[in-house]
Amino acid sequence: MRFHTVIRAQPNSAHYALAELETQKDLTLVTQNVDGLHRRAGSIQVLELHGNITRSRCERCQHLDKLPEGFSVPPQCSSCGHRARPNVVWFGEALPRQVFKEAVTAFYQAELALIMGTSAVVEPAASLARLAKEQGAYLLEINPQLTPLSQLADCSLAVPAVQGMKLLRGEA
Repeated sequence: MRFHTVIRAQPNSAHYALAELETQKDLTLVTQNVDGLHRRAGSIQVLELHGNITRSRCERCQHLDKLPEGFSVPPQCSSCGHRARPNVVWFGEALPRQVFKEAVTAFYQAELALIMGTSAVVEPAASLARLAKEQGAYLLEINPQLTPLSQLADCSLAVPAVQGMKLLRGEA
């Protein structure tokens, strides 16, 4: 059910604005979303901390496959034929080590950390913004609700992502 909901979803204007920003600035987009909408909007440098539900990962050889709309359950690996599973991180599982390492590096080196649409409570992802702030980055939060990062942020816009991106682009 989640897979079918995700493949029918479309990127919104905030997704497209981030993809456009990537063409103008050195930007690494780190997301906890598993829907793949950032890539579908055109973002290239995307680190999906919790994976991507539109792909499967082999339980034996770790090969990744794109899940077609009519896939069988459980899907099978196209490389070794073993059982595969959705390529997402379930609660209690560790984040993919290399992806998290790249995210830590990006936040460590960031001049600006734009934190958008997150509760800022799911660890270890929530600690990335604090890491950037500790390294001297400007922390900008866009979120309709207050989060544990709101008081730490240099600027906190209490609006949804679409409206926040319009404000940043001078469109609102």
